[in-house]
Amino acid sequence: MKKTMLLMLFAILLIPPAVSCGKQNNEQSCNTIVYSDDYRLNDRQKNILTAEGLSTDFSKLEISQKRSIQRIEQMLCYLETNYGTEFVYSGYIEQGINESEKLYAYPKNIGARQTITVKAKGDGFTDDYYDYSVADYAEELIDGYLSEQFSNEDYRYFASTNACDIKMLEIVDANFQWKYGASNIIFIKADVCNMDEVEEFAVNYAKFLYEHQIDGTHRINIMCYFPDIEINSWNNCGEWYRDEKANVGFYCLFFHSEKEIHIDSTAFSTDENGKVITHNNNPVDYVHDSHNYPVEEYFAKYDQ
Repeated sequence: MKKTMLLMLFAILLIPPAVSCGKQNNEQSCNTIVYSDDYRLNDRQKNILTAEGLSTDFSKLEISQKRSIQRIEQMLCYLETNYGTEFVYSGYIEQGINESEKLYAYPKNIGARQTITVKAKGDGFTDDYYDYSVADYAEELIDGYLSEQFSNEDYRYFASTNACDIKMLEIVDANFQWKYGASNIIFIKADVCNMDEVEEFAVNYAKFLYEHQIDGTHRINIMCYFPDIEINSWNNCGEWYRDEKANVGFYCLFFHSEKEIHIDSTAFSTDENGKVITHNNNPVDYVHDSHNYPVEEYFAKYDQ
């Protein structure tokens, strides 16, 4: 195998999803390397060899190639066993005089934007798939929930991590144990969820967060339309909710503790949504409402 196995993007995309380690034909230990011709390659190994332009007949591989393709599989299985998710191979570097052995891969469910490096260490491996993967996992869960409530055209979601005191290995059944928190901003079009309906959505959303023990602040912005301003992250999405013509209002929530939740809601008076908001018979720009609720009382608001 080549000294450095780094696949071009188009080649990676041709490789089918990673197989489970439980489906391997080989049952060698993490450090066992087999050079005899009776070693059986699995489908993933064959795909990697094919993408590299190498033979999928194990007996025709050079000694270094036989070792490398086995080490790649061992490192991928190390990741998948530790983190319970499939990883896609993207590159490998053999050990050299001035080079440590490395594997590059990414979680299938997150994509190539998060590349993980695995290094050989003693009798095993180490990797850098640590805290930042927790944030991706939390964002994926929340976005998955939102996509079940609204179509992709009707909402946008952005997050920025505030604190993370938990590792991926410590997360069981998607429970973050109140050790991860983020500032989450959600934009929803008013024709699918207006200010009269947002609280019911927020209660169910809060139940979802509570179930997974995800902390942080959550701002839900109701919009007449999505402004023609390009936003691509939490850092610049404020451009949208500062657009007074597009903005109907917002609804914020966060957990004070496991027993109390804080709600902050503001509705804006705009021509677009047809609302006229007054205070003491005088027109005002917005009406503001803020409450603390016991969690059980808040969750019961829309029970049938």
